[in-house]
Amino acid sequence: MLTGQSFIPEGIVKKVIILLHGYGANGDDLFDIGMTLSDNLPNTAIYSPNAPNAFEMGGPGYQWFGLPDLTRITLESGVQEALPMLLDYIDTLVEKHRIDHEDVVLIGFSQGCMMALSALYHRPFAAVVGLSGIWVKPGESEVEGDTPVLLVHGTHDMVVPFATLDLSHMMLERDGFSVEILSRPGLGHGIDNYTIDAIGEFLEPILL
Repeated sequence: MLTGQSFIPEGIVKKVIILLHGYGANGDDLFDIGMTLSDNLPNTAIYSPNAPNAFEMGGPGYQWFGLPDLTRITLESGVQEALPMLLDYIDTLVEKHRIDHEDVVLIGFSQGCMMALSALYHRPFAAVVGLSGIWVKPGESEVEGDTPVLLVHGTHDMVVPFATLDLSHMMLERDGFSVEILSRPGLGHGIDNYTIDAIGEFLEPILL
């Protein structure tokens, strides 16, 4: 079972937002974003777990999978290895709060975005938000592709190139998902306040 930061509102939990951090970070990294979003989303629990593996470069961080290189084979095999643990974590929260998977939102950054976009093919979520990441072949799909998706990417991202946004958009739409995209001029590999506001505007009509 993954561990990390969480916020459980008073009363009945009706929705859950799960934030998936990037390579070498931890659950604290995105937790404040979740708390900001929760201000306008009553009855919404926030979970920001640590990835399952200690960061291979050392230090206090975590990783969803190792990155000896950035080849497609490495990304696909890494996602497939980590995905079952993420799906088990999501299933556990659904059972804990007695909600449906359609009441769950995933927000993933960088490597966490790869995980979120892959999970999209295996559970029917309320929505998925992918930040500064890339679509990775998710394996055999288990659900229909009707979850709404928001993809955000900075034009000056030097870690995951901005050009990958078009690939992710194309592959998700090919598979039947409704996709909105947001390009952030001048933004590098990160998340700015404009993006946080845009996520809120995207999620509120879905969750309220």
